[in-house]
Amino acid sequence: QAGLYSGVYENIYGKFRREIIMVEYHRYDFDTDKADETWDKIHTEIFNTPYQTDDDNLFQSLKDAVEMNPDTKELVFMLGRKATGDYHVPMLKMTFGALIYPKISFNAESVLPETFRDQENQQQELRVAQSWDGWGTLALPYFVQPNWACGSLIKFASESVAAASDTGAIAEKFGFVWAGDDPPTVTVLTRVQGQ
Repeated sequence: QAGLYSGVYENIYGKFRREIIMVEYHRYDFDTDKADETWDKIHTEIFNTPYQTDDDNLFQSLKDAVEMNPDTKELVFMLGRKATGDYHVPMLKMTFGALIYPKISFNAESVLPETFRDQENQQQELRVAQSWDGWGTLALPYFVQPNWACGSLIKFASESVAAASDTGAIAEKFGFVWAGDDPPTVTVLTRVQGQ
C-alpha cells in the first residue's frame, strides 16, 4: 500500500537512525510496438538516469529478463523515496526500488534467509512471506556518486508481525536487504498510522 513507512537504520546514524520512507507505485503499459519508448521512461523515472550510476547493469539485467517473457503486458514498480533523509541519501531521493509485477528474477545474488531480526528490536524475528529482486541506493556522504546496488524487497508474513506486536494488531511490514551483506540485515518498515 502506498504511503509513509517508518524504520530504524544502522547504529552509524545515531539519533538519526529512524527514517520515514514514502512508498509509491509506478505502472507502465508494455506494448512491444512502443517498447523502446517505455524502456526510456523506466530508465529515467525508475532508475534516475543520468543522475545515478548503475555499475552492476541492473537496468539492463531487468530489461533482458522482462523481454524473455513475450507475454508481459504491464510492469509495476514499487519505489521507496526518503521523506526524511540521512547523510548518504537525502530527503526526496530514491532509496530502493523493485519490480513487483510480473515477478521476474534478474539478480543472481538474491538468496535470502527465511527469517530476519528487526534492527530496532533484535528480539523480533520476522518470517519472509515473499520477496522481489530490487536495487537500492549506495552513495558517499552528501549523495556523492550515487549508485544502484543489488538487493531484495521483502514482505513479512502477517502472523509473525502479529506475534511481534504488543497489541496483536497486524501491521503491514516489509523491508529492503542488500545483496552481499553478511550476515544479511534488513531495515523493517512499518506503515505510519493515521494515513
